[in-house]
Amino acid sequence: METMARSPIDQVDFYTPLQSHFLTRLLRLMVVRHEWELTPEPDPWVRELVDNAILATVRDCADQGIGDVGNMVVEMAVQGDDAGSNPAS
Repeated sequence: METMARSPIDQVDFYTPLQSHFLTRLLRLMVVRHEWELTPEPDPWVRELVDNAILATVRDCADQGIGDVGNMVVEMAVQGDDAGSNPAS
């Protein structure tokens, strides 16, 4: 019954295979970053590597003409992290 997608990310058929690849990679990297934040004793260098991979993938999205969607993925993930953030951080 629902005919309207909730966000551009949900419109998978709209993207080329390469655009879908970069969006999928970006979503996975955001999950990895979130899992890193939940690690009891995280290594700072791992976060730096993941953050660099996220930045590179956002740039790849921009190169493919979907930079706004890539930025939206990052913003949604950051907002989600802020909503459930640890009060000690």
